[in-house]
Amino acid sequence: MDMSIGAAYESRHSSSGQNNNDAGSYRQQHQPDSPSGFNRDRVSSSMGLHRCIRKIVSADSFPEKSVLLELLFFCLKVSSQLTLSHGNHVVRSPGATQFTSNSSLNMSRQTRSSTRKQSEDARQSSPGPTGSMISSTPASIPTLRFENQSKWETWLAENYATSSGLWVQIAKKNSNIPSVTYDEALDIALCFGWIDGQRKSYDERHFVQRFTPRRKKSLWSKRNVDKVAKLTEAGRMQQSGQVEIDTAKADGRWDRAYSSASVMEVPLDFQTALEVNDKARKFFDALNKTQRYSFLWRIETTKRPETRKRKIGQFVELLAEHKTL
Repeated sequence: MDMSIGAAYESRHSSSGQNNNDAGSYRQQHQPDSPSGFNRDRVSSSMGLHRCIRKIVSADSFPEKSVLLELLFFCLKVSSQLTLSHGNHVVRSPGATQFTSNSSLNMSRQTRSSTRKQSEDARQSSPGPTGSMISSTPASIPTLRFENQSKWETWLAENYATSSGLWVQIAKKNSNIPSVTYDEALDIALCFGWIDGQRKSYDERHFVQRFTPRRKKSLWSKRNVDKVAKLTEAGRMQQSGQVEIDTAKADGRWDRAYSSASVMEVPLDFQTALEVNDKARKFFDALNKTQRYSFLWRIETTKRPETRKRKIGQFVELLAEHKTL
């Protein structure tokens, strides 16, 4: 039988002692017909939100408020964006409205803990065609580990044209774990027209490096230009990798290859602009390597001379105000 949240609550409240100050005891004694303390079928999902809120506000004791919050949690599951904060507890759900009490949060934590343990168990290697599977979910690219560069090369030869990318688990130096190294993995990726991306920590002995097919307008670094020249000379370049090289040369990206942070120098036009503004120059000189590189990379990779000149002016003004990108 469907009934409003107010009626459902009043039905229970009329048969309960209002002076019971223990919320857990209150729920256990008066809502015994479900694992969470009440029968969900008796609560209508179409009841008015404002009426429910008024009931919560007018409730005289914490047990009453707690029960109402739990009732709301089960009846109001509609698509929306909402964040409900209660004390130190915050529940965020991008696809559903959720109301919860401390007991519901505890149940949620137990579920997450169980899920986390299952994920850890899933990290045990299950053999793949050339690499060992570490983890994979529908919403993410897989994580694989390769004992040597030969297995990584075999996997790429079979999957470079169809895969959208993966995380490669790489053993850290001095770990004594058989693994393809980062430099080996990058060389092979370049041969097949792939490129490295983000690096993340994994555990005490490993990190994971992302590798994906090179995008159409992806810029080239001078380091990779040099690597490709050596790989081509050694006869290791594959047809798919050569296509990426030829395309970059044809559209000008090859000539606009940028320097890495370790070797990039301040270009003359930017240095001249800094010398004119003492505040900007002093602040720029005080920045760390990463902060400086964020400015230099944007200048070096700008295609049009007029755009480059405008950016330099904007950057000098920004630095004079002691701001970074």
